[in-house]
Amino acid sequence: MPIPVPTSTPRRRSSLSSDSTHVRVLDYPVFKPCFRCERKHNAQVTNKLRKINKLNNLLGSMQESLLHGMTSGMESKPYKFQAVLSTGVSTTKAIKMSFEAKFYTWQDGSSSPFVGTINLSDEGFVCDKFPGIPVKARSRIQLMICNAEGSLLRHVIMRYNVRKLKDGCKVFIRQSTDDYTMHVNFINVGGSFYIFGDMKVIFHNHVLNEENEGEMKRVVGKPSKVDLSYYLDGCQLCTVIDESDTIHEDLNQMSLEVDSDLSTEATPSDKKQPMVLVGSGTKELL
Repeated sequence: MPIPVPTSTPRRRSSLSSDSTHVRVLDYPVFKPCFRCERKHNAQVTNKLRKINKLNNLLGSMQESLLHGMTSGMESKPYKFQAVLSTGVSTTKAIKMSFEAKFYTWQDGSSSPFVGTINLSDEGFVCDKFPGIPVKARSRIQLMICNAEGSLLRHVIMRYNVRKLKDGCKVFIRQSTDDYTMHVNFINVGGSFYIFGDMKVIFHNHVLNEENEGEMKRVVGKPSKVDLSYYLDGCQLCTVIDESDTIHEDLNQMSLEVDSDLSTEATPSDKKQPMVLVGSGTKELL
């Protein structure tokens, strides 16, 4: 006959009980960096190449592969180029900027054109309202690409019309020939239009006859909604970065002041001559 268990006696829980193995997950707010902070972070990250096997002509899948860095070719070292950008806005002068471009070489010895990225959101020439370059709703963009010696390699004119682009939306326009490709992002911010982000270009490193460029093709992407607060507002990390920059500036200033004090603390006329003992007295060394 089994011995009855008193009701007051606590029962032992199994080590496999769901209550003992349950871990409480706290609902922490998801932190999302703003455009400014994410841009600084991405500048320190090296992009990894993703390999693909299918390669066609410049106007087909090869174009997409080069623009997105998804090619199985061997990447060259970056080369310096110069770009001059005109937007047709009277208040915006022609913008000169430097950028890097590279090409890819495949096993059969053939190589691709140069592929470059021009940062249109650089803090050096963007407007105060939005990290981009203001443009008209309907106009044209002129881009001149020069080599390091200043020789003109390519002069591209892109005509566009984004008047129907809704507020808070972006769209890309890509213009291509057999000789070049130009990929530009447009955005509408409160009725004002900008080109922003990375302008991507594919070009040859020599001057070609423009009459033999071939047929021009244009691709207009599907407009998509944009979270403007990502570009216009700051984030928690901004305060940390600003405080860190301020601390570094203060430390540098303190270091300069200490160096200045040490250099002026003692002059040759202030230095005392060393003394030696002579008998019971002392005598200065001349």
